[in-house]
Amino acid sequence: MQNNQNPSQNPNQQQQQQSNPGLPQSFDDILKELQVTNQRLNQGLPLEEALQAYERGVKLFQQAQYLLNEAEERIKILKDGP
Repeated sequence: MQNNQNPSQNPNQQQQQQSNPGLPQSFDDILKELQVTNQRLNQGLPLEEALQAYERGVKLFQQAQYLLNEAEERIKILKDGP
């Protein structure tokens, strides 16, 4: 049985990221949205919009980290064998 959990996250955070339907599931789509969010924040937004964009960016970052951890585990399994 493989352990896909990031040690810095508890299992509830891990499950929440994996099943969050409001976030893109593709790493490339996440990166694109993060780039757009970053541009919007750098252009200047009203405070409330900036906070919402920042919160969305944090969630996107966490989802990207989850996907990277999953890919790393898959590579490790392929490299080391079953």
